[in-house]
Amino acid sequence: MLIVALPLHALAASFLWQPGEAFSLFPSAATTSSSLSMGGYYADPEVPLDQSNTHMVFGQRCLETKVAVTEETTLVWLQPTNTNDDDAGQVEVDHGPLLVQHLLHSLSFNNNNQGCSVLEIGASSFSLAALLALDASFVVVCHPQEQRLRIVDHTRQFLNPELQQQSSKGSFQTEVLQPGIPLPKADVIVFTTTAWDRLEEAVSSDPMVVLVPLSIISQDQLQNYEYEETNGVVQIIAVKKNV
Repeated sequence: MLIVALPLHALAASFLWQPGEAFSLFPSAATTSSSLSMGGYYADPEVPLDQSNTHMVFGQRCLETKVAVTEETTLVWLQPTNTNDDDAGQVEVDHGPLLVQHLLHSLSFNNNNQGCSVLEIGASSFSLAALLALDASFVVVCHPQEQRLRIVDHTRQFLNPELQQQSSKGSFQTEVLQPGIPLPKADVIVFTTTAWDRLEEAVSSDPMVVLVPLSIISQDQLQNYEYEETNGVVQIIAVKKNV
C-alpha cells in the first residue's frame, strides 16, 4: 500500500475549501481576505471608518460638517448620528440648508425679512444659519430633548466664533418643547422634527411663513391644511375650515 504524506500547507488548504470553489492542494501565494489562525477560520476585520471628524457631545456622537449658508458664508455644524438599532451610526439628515435656501430665494420673504424673528421646532443647522443669512433679530430653538438643544448651543458658542459677533445684532435662545406650554411667537416658523401636534398652533399664530421639509411630513398630516410645495419644501398657508 502506498502512503502519500501531504505537506502542511496542502492540509490547511483543504480545510479552507468551500463548495463551488476550485480545489487545489497547492494554492498560490497570493494573499486573501481570510486567514487561518490558531486552528480556526476568521475573516479580516473591515477597515474602520475615519473618525477624525466625529465628536461625543453631551453623550451624543456627532459628525462635524461644513454647511454652506451662502456663497460667501459657511458654518460648522455637529450633526448627530442615529442611535436606534436599525440606523445606528448613520448620520441624521440636516434640513437646515434646504430651508435657508428656500427663504433666500423667496421674493416675498426677502422684501420683508429685515429684523424678523425665527422659531425652529427641531434642532438642525437652520437656526444658526438664520443668524448669519436671514438677518434675524431673534432666533429660538424648541426641541423635546434637552440634549439636542445643548448640542446646538455648544456648536454656536464654541465652533462658530462669527456667531458671537452676530449676537450683538440678534438674540438666540433654546427652549425645551413641553406639552401645554405655548410656542414662542415668530415671523418665520420651521419644523425640522415631527412635532405635528404643534403644527396647527404654529399656523394659527399668524406668522409670515411656516415651512416643513417635504421628506418628513406625510400626506395624512397635510390633509387638514392649505399648502404649497416647492423644491422639497412645504409652505403651510392655513388650517382648512370645516375639517
